[in-house]
Amino acid sequence: MSNPEEVLAALAEAESAGDQLDLIRKAWGSAGIVELSMDEAAAILKRLGEACSRSEQLAVLTRGSEERLLSCAFDVAVGPLIMSQPQLRLLLKLVHHGVASHTHPRTVARALDALETGCFMSAAQATQLMSAATAAEPASGSRINEWWHVVCARVLDKWNLKEAEHSQIACYYGWDCAYLSRVLRHVSFVSDGGQTCSAASLTAAELQARVLGEQSAAEQGNPPEMSRQLQNRVLSHMGKADHLSYSHSSCVRSYAAQLIARNLCSGSSDTCAICLDPCQNGCALWTCKRCQNHLHSTCHREWAKKKTEDDADEEVPCPYCRSTEN
Repeated sequence: MSNPEEVLAALAEAESAGDQLDLIRKAWGSAGIVELSMDEAAAILKRLGEACSRSEQLAVLTRGSEERLLSCAFDVAVGPLIMSQPQLRLLLKLVHHGVASHTHPRTVARALDALETGCFMSAAQATQLMSAATAAEPASGSRINEWWHVVCARVLDKWNLKEAEHSQIACYYGWDCAYLSRVLRHVSFVSDGGQTCSAASLTAAELQARVLGEQSAAEQGNPPEMSRQLQNRVLSHMGKADHLSYSHSSCVRSYAAQLIARNLCSGSSDTCAICLDPCQNGCALWTCKRCQNHLHSTCHREWAKKKTEDDADEEVPCPYCRSTEN
């Protein structure tokens, strides 16, 4: 964002609260960050008003800028995994019709599962789907909460979920900036000196610049390694604590594993695509007969169990090479 000192000076000279909100939104936008909504700007203005000193106000602006940069870096990294707009438009029609006609939420769950690895959506797309469901809800009431579980179990960027928009499913909150900071501890990069460093050592601005730089490098054929690691860390949490029994799907975690495996194909095979932890010596491992990639035995058993819940005769493929010869 703009210099915090300059922002505070401009806010002090503003003639109205509306002008102050515009100044805050402009300050963030000037740094190339996704523009703040009015509600987000109002929240920052409220925190500034509650601060007891100028130093606290500067800390509010600095912390807010760091959090915004961090979430934007993750947004850019996971963006390629989010479903396309044509798919979203079809789902909007399905949800609106399904709620209005008392269709069981399992219908939209099956439609999402049919997209396979394209079933993951953004918080903004989930908000659209849930708005369609709420608008179509009969006056007599329906299983609207189940519909919301179906949708939110597949939201990839949960750090963008807002309580005001999802008040009935508070169980999905918690993917805040503290969570994103913890993710960075497990992501590494090679410095200019050839040393492997933790992404946690980067400032939010440096991380965003690195991820954005990878987008142009990818166009020239260079793999976006930092983005893939960020994707994998986020995907590794999909389906672990998202109340899948309510989302009417046993596939979310396996689809996440397939995306992780796809990312790992150009990297190390010594990482489990299910939990994303190292396959260290001494661990019980499952190894694919065709591609020789590894999974933890316990992870593979749990994944295979979920894959066969709907169809006991289904062959369980390797998430790396899709072979069923194991």
